[in-house]
Order: sequence, then C-alpha cells, then structure tokens
Amino acid sequence: MIIKDEVHGKTLDEIQVTNYHEWRCVTIRFTDKTSIHFTLKVKLTVEPELSDWKTGNDKILKQFRSVKESTI
Repeated sequence: MIIKDEVHGKTLDEIQVTNYHEWRCVTIRFTDKTSIHFTLKVKLTVEPELSDWKTGNDKILKQFRSVKESTI
C-alpha cells in the first residue's frame, strides 16, 4: 500500500485514533481540510486449552486446535 503521491507535501493538522467496540480507525487530517482514513479490521483467534489448577499453578493438560474468525 503506497499512498505517498496523494499526501506528499501536505501539512499535518491532527491525528485521531478511534477505538469503539466494533469500529477502529486512524484518521490523519491535513490543514487543507482533507484527510486520509484507515479502518482497522482485526480478526479473532480462539486458542482453547484444558488446564489443571489443583496445585495453584496452571498445568496445561491439552491444547486444542485454534479457531479463527472467518471472513464474510
């Protein structure tokens, strides 16, 4: 991803980071009232483990296959 030509020479005004429940993005605003916006999409991976805590320490008994979030 190269965006150099579109922003080269512009003066930075503000960088805004948004971190809502299901929406994450970075917006870079310039003094000429333009901006570039990056939406961040994070995939979820679940790594299940069966553990024994009888001794007070975590002893992993079995690790299961990871499950990755599928894309639509």
